[in-house]
Amino acid sequence: MQNVTEILSAHLKKNDTVILGVSGGPDSTCLAHLLAEFAKKMPLRIILAHVHHGIRGAEADRDERFVHELAHSYGLIFESRRV
Repeated sequence: MQNVTEILSAHLKKNDTVILGVSGGPDSTCLAHLLAEFAKKMPLRIILAHVHHGIRGAEADRDERFVHELAHSYGLIFESRRV
């Protein structure tokens, strides 16, 4: 977490808006968690953004729902688009 904090601190300032694309996979979910933890120390406006491509049917619906619930659990903004 220390390395992540150093990197984020070098590029973000108080009250910045960060839009993070989250697929629902482990990499983007981990990054969302780290960013939410970082925001406890530095106030940020974080938007978790998800794109539902409509290709994988019910599995894609589950991913979208997961990202929505993840955002809600951290008190973050959730935005989703279906394309």
